[in-house]
Amino acid sequence: MESTHEGTADRVERILDKIYGAITMALIAPVAVFLVGWILVMAAFILGRAFDIWHPQFVEEFSVYLVIFATFFGVPYALRQGAHIKVDFVTRHLPQRVQDILAVITYLLAVLVVAYLTQKGYMWFWVGFVKQRHSQFPSNLLQWPFYISIPIGYGTLTLGLLLEFYRSILRLVKGVKEEPKKEWKEAV
Repeated sequence: MESTHEGTADRVERILDKIYGAITMALIAPVAVFLVGWILVMAAFILGRAFDIWHPQFVEEFSVYLVIFATFFGVPYALRQGAHIKVDFVTRHLPQRVQDILAVITYLLAVLVVAYLTQKGYMWFWVGFVKQRHSQFPSNLLQWPFYISIPIGYGTLTLGLLLEFYRSILRLVKGVKEEPKKEWKEAV
């Protein structure tokens, strides 16, 4: 029979997972728009240059903005989908208990680093907002609307890493049995 603590831990995990899932799904829709926008901006640049119609100066600026939005809004989704790079050629040969301990340590460090970056990104946004900073390009756009993607993306990633940290603690405490290892060819 499952203890009350295990039931509570599983409920907490499900609640955090639903919250994180809702946020990542809300962020991934704009990513598609940003990527399509980026393709259109690049196509306009290529056609403008190829036919010597114009030499659009906005391309570099808007390309950077669109890629920044897509990156910072897309990274939390990638974590949720397990689409991040995982280098485990050493750790997969370690005993499961050691892997679980390393996972707890790694996720804790990741949470601390990304939380720090979230705070710094928020400060960057706030300074840009308060001082009404503008781009140095001819567009003279306000920068804070672009800066805000950094704390939003990193903040959401922090939540996802906290969830993974929590899961790694549960695996360590529960002593989940080792899953069969896949060879590289099978995993691909």
